[in-house]
Amino acid sequence: MIDCEIVLRFFAFREQTKIRGSVRKILDDCMERNRTLSAQKLRELRERFLSALTVSNSVFKPHTFEIKDADGKWRRSQPLFDAVMVAVDSLIAEKAELIRRRAQIVETLHKRLTNKEVYEIVVGKPNTAGAVKARIKILTSTLKRYA
Repeated sequence: MIDCEIVLRFFAFREQTKIRGSVRKILDDCMERNRTLSAQKLRELRERFLSALTVSNSVFKPHTFEIKDADGKWRRSQPLFDAVMVAVDSLIAEKAELIRRRAQIVETLHKRLTNKEVYEIVVGKPNTAGAVKARIKILTSTLKRYA
């Protein structure tokens, strides 16, 4: 059910004011708030998720949601997924510019990730509400430079 958790994390972390407490509580609270949505609202949220996913893939291909580990190998990262998707979603109106400037975005992010502290936050160490907010802020500020 990791696919369900991925989608849930996107919607839970989009609401910056709701990111507090443990990640488990954030996810549980999001499920509770959204358990009785109308069919129309569900379609809107589905489109929002798919739009962010499409733009993210267009910007970060071929390593969308992947980060180099200490050995230089690409691996998928759930925390990076969270931050990229929320950041892209917040800037979705600028999607054409983000895609157009994808090479600059990728280069800037890779440079930022050479900083050990930034890398640790983005890969999910620690996994607290504060760290979730910090990684979203890192990705959002990186993307905003080119939006």
